[in-house]
Amino acid sequence: MKESIMMMMTKVAKLDCCVEILEFGMNPFRIIMEYCEGGDLRKILDTYEVPILDKTAMISQILIAIKKIHDFGVIHGDLKCANIFLANKYYPGNGKNIKIKIGDFGLSEIEGGLIYGGTFGFMAPEIKTIGGSFESDIYSIGKVMLEIMTQLPVLMISVITIDTLY
Repeated sequence: MKESIMMMMTKVAKLDCCVEILEFGMNPFRIIMEYCEGGDLRKILDTYEVPILDKTAMISQILIAIKKIHDFGVIHGDLKCANIFLANKYYPGNGKNIKIKIGDFGLSEIEGGLIYGGTFGFMAPEIKTIGGSFESDIYSIGKVMLEIMTQLPVLMISVITIDTLY
């Protein structure tokens, strides 16, 4: 099954919103992917004070990318800032240079398949009982957007209460 998903992902990667799979093999299993010069989004959020216009450009591109992936019939299953990459080196305030790519399709399933995993803090609650779906990807994207806007890791956000904000 994973072999057919990898074949599908090689096609999805051609959508230009995904990290391109340059080569993969099953024996031994290996994946060679394109290099994304900007690194992952979590590192960007930890390193820079990202201007609001850059954040909105990032979120917009992420939403477009997820729609393309879902339209292709693929459920990602592990959406988080560490699995979202910038194709180009990031310079704060240069939103026009931002090119988002989604990566790490290791838990992905083709429409109809269910995902029983992911990263704590980003997984939709139903994944533990009925499995993941397109909707659970959307739940994860909500957490990603929260991280982008606050620039805090999602686990840190979960311990913040209203009382600590005032």
